[in-house]
Amino acid sequence: MNEGGETSFELVVQQRKLVFYLEDHGEAIATAGATGTLSVERGTAKHVAPLKARAGNQIEALAPIKLAAGDRLMAKVTLGNGSIVVGRFVIAK
Repeated sequence: MNEGGETSFELVVQQRKLVFYLEDHGEAIATAGATGTLSVERGTAKHVAPLKARAGNQIEALAPIKLAAGDRLMAKVTLGNGSIVVGRFVIAK
């Protein structure tokens, strides 16, 4: 779970598919019409993939590389209402 200010991001890794669940103080944030970018940094290399809205409060991406311990992820999401939210994660060892 990543606390991005008032917006919380929960990351669920399903092999290469990464699903983010967005909430604001425990209330689901609708992701209809949302778009965004997933950045994965490993050392000095940066890999990018598009984020796409799913049902409810979910947004997903295919990992641009196989994730490894220490990788730093940033999900930058533009919601349907134009608000921008950012979640940051580090893959655990």
